[in-house]
Amino acid sequence: MGIELNELSIDELQELNKRLARELKAKEAQKEKDSYREEREKRRSVMRQVRELMSAHKLSVDELQATRAKRAAKGEGRKNASKSPPKYRNPEDHTQTWTGKGRKPGWLINALARGDSLNGMTIPS
Repeated sequence: MGIELNELSIDELQELNKRLARELKAKEAQKEKDSYREEREKRRSVMRQVRELMSAHKLSVDELQATRAKRAAKGEGRKNASKSPPKYRNPEDHTQTWTGKGRKPGWLINALARGDSLNGMTIPS
């Protein structure tokens, strides 16, 4: 591209700027369309593969959903994390507790800012 920008007038530069903006917008729109088409083709390909596998193994959609429903009923796939017992209690409101994990609650932050000790809020085990 052999344009000498310093040789162009203000009007010519403004026109060039408008043309560049239009071209950039058109290219971005085309890129978005291409991306959408590519994603759609990937999805179609995966769906085709799934249909082929289902056909090869003589599986139906109902069978797949039934298996999923059975697993959900058994509780499979869920995290069965046990809840940690609280380790600290707000001395001013005993209903407010904290396990010592995760973000510190506001009442604890305020108490520590006042100079209270974390040891003084420990729940005896």
